Amino acid sequence: MEQPGRGSTIAERLNYLINLRPESEGGPWSDLEIAEGIEAQGLGKISAQTVWRLRTGRADDPKVGTLSIVARFFGVNTGYFTDDDPSESVAEIRYLLAHRDGELLDAMMRMGGLSNSNFQTVNNMIGALSEAERKHGRTGAGDASEGKGTSTE
Repeated sequence: MEQPGRGSTIAERLNYLINLRPESEGGPWSDLEIAEGIEAQGLGKISAQTVWRLRTGRADDPKVGTLSIVARFFGVNTGYFTDDDPSESVAEIRYLLAHRDGELLDAMMRMGGLSNSNFQTVNNMIGALSEAERKHGRTGAGDASEGKGTSTE
């Protein structure tokens, strides 16, 4: 799944969020599920047709209020839809997905068992990898399933 980058459209960004829901939880969100979910959570009222128009790029100049409601439903800030570069928001999404999937907790637990020296080495490696990805224009916030089932051992 292609992550949205600088200059991506609202439709591309929304479709990225829609497709993040794993098959085990029902797969990609439908327009109706989003509209009903927004209302059920008390976030406002948006029709399934409005969701469809946003998702397909047919919404002419959507209101910030509408984007804000959709953003809250997906747990992102409104800037995810309105900023020129959603990289920071995509990184937050990746963090939330890792936390949800237990990957972050697992990594933290494993790091907690390291000596101070090795902990610092891992921390430095993470910093270097993050800097390399920024330098090459990548946010590191690709598909949350990247790397699952692979091993470097």
